[in-house]
Amino acid sequence: MRYLSIFKHFTSSTSKSIPTVGLLMAVCAALLVMLAPEPLQQLNRMSYDLMLRRLGEKPPNSNVLIVDVDEPSLARYGQWPWPRHLVAQLLSVVRDGKPDAVGIDILFAEPDRTSLKFVNKALETGFGTELDISNLPPEVVDHDWALARTLHRGSFYLGVMFRFGERFKIKDELPSSRLGITHVSRKSEGEQPFPIANSVVAAIPQLAASADGLGFVNAVPDPDGVIRRVPLFIRYGGTLYPSLALTTYMRSRQSETVVTESDAQGLISIKAGDALIPVDKQGFASLRFRGPSKTYPYISAADVLDGKISGDVFNRKIVFVGSSAEGLKDIHATPFDRRFSGVEVHATMVGALLDHDFISIPAWTNGVQGVGAFLASLLALTIVLRFSTWVTGLTLLGFLFIVPLGSTTLLASYQVFISPVPTMVVFIISFTLLALTRFRSEELRVLYRERQLAAARDCAIVGWASLAETRDPETGNHIFRTQKYIRAMAQYLVHHKSLEYRIQPKEVDLLFKSSPLHDVGKVGVPDSILLKPGPLTPSEFEEMKKHTLYGAQALAKAESASGITDDTSFLKTAREITLTHHEKWDGTGYPNGLKGRNIPLSGRLMALADVYDALISDRVYKKAMSHEVATNIIRNGRGTHFDPEIVDIFEALEDEFLAINMEHADPKE
Repeated sequence: MRYLSIFKHFTSSTSKSIPTVGLLMAVCAALLVMLAPEPLQQLNRMSYDLMLRRLGEKPPNSNVLIVDVDEPSLARYGQWPWPRHLVAQLLSVVRDGKPDAVGIDILFAEPDRTSLKFVNKALETGFGTELDISNLPPEVVDHDWALARTLHRGSFYLGVMFRFGERFKIKDELPSSRLGITHVSRKSEGEQPFPIANSVVAAIPQLAASADGLGFVNAVPDPDGVIRRVPLFIRYGGTLYPSLALTTYMRSRQSETVVTESDAQGLISIKAGDALIPVDKQGFASLRFRGPSKTYPYISAADVLDGKISGDVFNRKIVFVGSSAEGLKDIHATPFDRRFSGVEVHATMVGALLDHDFISIPAWTNGVQGVGAFLASLLALTIVLRFSTWVTGLTLLGFLFIVPLGSTTLLASYQVFISPVPTMVVFIISFTLLALTRFRSEELRVLYRERQLAAARDCAIVGWASLAETRDPETGNHIFRTQKYIRAMAQYLVHHKSLEYRIQPKEVDLLFKSSPLHDVGKVGVPDSILLKPGPLTPSEFEEMKKHTLYGAQALAKAESASGITDDTSFLKTAREITLTHHEKWDGTGYPNGLKGRNIPLSGRLMALADVYDALISDRVYKKAMSHEVATNIIRNGRGTHFDPEIVDIFEALEDEFLAINMEHADPKE
């Protein structure tokens, strides 16, 4: 009973701890979401990609196009790099079309060694001779001069590539970007938290000085290698430089001032002309990609050089010159496509600026997600504690539908992205853990009730057996001894080699608990017969035999009244034992004269245990026999009174039977 009391306390404590566990989980979940560990961020990115694709493709801005040094162009005019005079020719055709601005996503970091001045120098060094190039035009002698002159005549912006990391420490000089930047601070002073570069790969000074400005072409993927956002400014040598897309856009709008707004946590927004760009704390803008690669119109550079393209196509357009050729390795992954050219990333950025079409991921997103996670845990707790199974299922499905739908609607209607993943993950995990906790609590409660019922059953068995014992007080500890004999033989049968005799472990306890009722029917036998000190007459013996029927009938009524019809019911087993423990292997037993294996195994076990204990115990009509004598009588009953296999088991357990007898011997008067 003490065990049941402890078990009840533990069950009650488990049930009462569910609200506490739920609240603790809610707080921990909120903190974890706000800290945003990398695995959670990756789930957010995957959610972002999925939702962006669900929004579908969007037509590109018609004022942006790309001149592409593609594979056919390389096949037509030779592999890269082209001579600078050929690039100058390409840019001249574009310039003559009168575009608003041209961004060049090509790095001219080295002089053109195909120029005649370099060829002449090589001839002089290697062969001691040189060509007379004094009367040739400058553009023929120096291809870089030709390109510089073209750049000087138009609205061209050159790309530079910044490099990061300790291994890049070369500080090359870089001209100013020629873009004015105004900072607006909210409760903060000092440098803005833009990325800081360690070195740069830029055009040679001759070209850089001829262009209208510079812009970096760096594409910064997320940790999973996918580009979802682009930096707008990078700090280098104490100066802020804009992206190629931003500086080209500003020139097209004839604006020279960018306004950055920040607070104590970092950047808030960047205003470029009339476009207000939502950015993260480091000045990265999230792009609304229009679709997969080639969403923006591409014009082959070979077609431009061959005169197949009318100059009017460039009129009042923002043009980017770059390459989608595989060999130049300027290919990136985006949410829509794994093979997206770098030049189209710039075009996408300018298209977003023209359309005022950006995705905002506000700084307060983590806070909102933290609150969402906290409320999701509380909702999971409420569902687990209060709702029925059907309501729980509907609420669970509804929540898992409404949260992503709300996030998608927010993105589609207001272009604000708040990932539904943290809230959904927290809800699912919280619900699962709390449901398991509640399930375990209910399981413990059911187990406690079962233990109570088992305890009540055991008390009833002992009560019935004790009632029978009051009618025959000389049986003493007979109940306890036969119980242990039965258990010893049953445990042996668990590992018995013969399948016909092998039993399951749970049946051992069933036999142990049921065996005390084997003589419960004696309550129906008159005292004159039950307590008679001498031999019984034939008629008295016939009456004595009826105790098996009385007991079986009483247990059958109890079984019927309880509604328990399971074959593993202790009442069924007790009824079998009560009815058949006086049956004999050869069919000469009572009350039904069953023979061999027609006698239930439980009855055969009880027959041996009952006879052995009767032989070694004092009775009003006889003295106790020794263990050796009783053992010989059992052996002699093999195949007649007892199942031979059960006798074999008895012989294997003979010492254990003796130990049980000595431990529970009847007290001597």
